[in-house]
Amino acid sequence: PLTFLILQCGNHDVGNRPTPTSIQRYKDAFGDEYLAFWVNGTYNIVLNNVLFVDPSGAREIFDKQLVWLEDRLKYAQEHDAKMIFVFGHHPWFLVS
Repeated sequence: PLTFLILQCGNHDVGNRPTPTSIQRYKDAFGDEYLAFWVNGTYNIVLNNVLFVDPSGAREIFDKQLVWLEDRLKYAQEHDAKMIFVFGHHPWFLVS
């Protein structure tokens, strides 16, 4: 069987305050910093959620990703995804 590797950027890849330059460097080396794909009827969304921690260095990219995310969630729902999984580098509900 085939094994697929999905890469996801983190703060060690794009920095704690990502910039267009650091994100482009990641994309040049590894591909898209956010993406979506189907597996066995489930829709999987991989986000660059380092931007959620501090979007100030790449606000336009962050805003574009949020619009894309909303579109992908609607798409998955319209196409009857059995489940939707959303992946991010940082834990979603971490309290410091």
